[in-house]
Parts: sequence; structure tokens; C-alpha cells
Amino acid sequence: SLGLGTETLVPAFSSAVTEYAVTTTETSELLTFVASPLEATVAVTLNSVPVAADNLDQPLVLTAGPDIIAITVTEGLVDKTYTITVTQGE
Repeated sequence: SLGLGTETLVPAFSSAVTEYAVTTTETSELLTFVASPLEATVAVTLNSVPVAADNLDQPLVLTAGPDIIAITVTEGLVDKTYTITVTQGE
């Protein structure tokens, strides 16, 4: 599964869905990316940066505009990219 701290993905996470949205509170400047791969052999990258299998909770600094977060999951020779658009609420 994938998540961003206590924020709610819309729609709820499903491995079949690749596009998500999150709206944070106005004061949110930092979120924590959380991944829980079903298989130990899965590799995860966050915005093109590999994430160590033993450290899948990663901080994300938010900017003033919408933030696009790309998570690529690789299992064997198959890549799947999930995109989360984060917008700060008002």
C-alpha cells in the first residue's frame, strides 16, 4: 500500500489505480511517504530516488503550489508508477 502520513488518498489506494489526489491543511509543509510492498523483492523509487527497503517512510517537503509525487514500484522487469497530486488546503 501507499500513503502520505495521516492524509487521505482520493480515491483510496488500490494497486489497480495509478492517479491519486491529496488535499492537506493550509499549514502543512511536510508529509511522510509510507510504502508497504506486498513482496520483499519489490523496489520503490520516490520522485526517481531509490528508497531503501528498510526505510520506506520518507519525508516530503511541500511547495506553495501543487506537488506531484511519482512513486515507481518495480517487481522483476515490470515497473508501475503511481502519481499523487498534493494540494494545500485553504
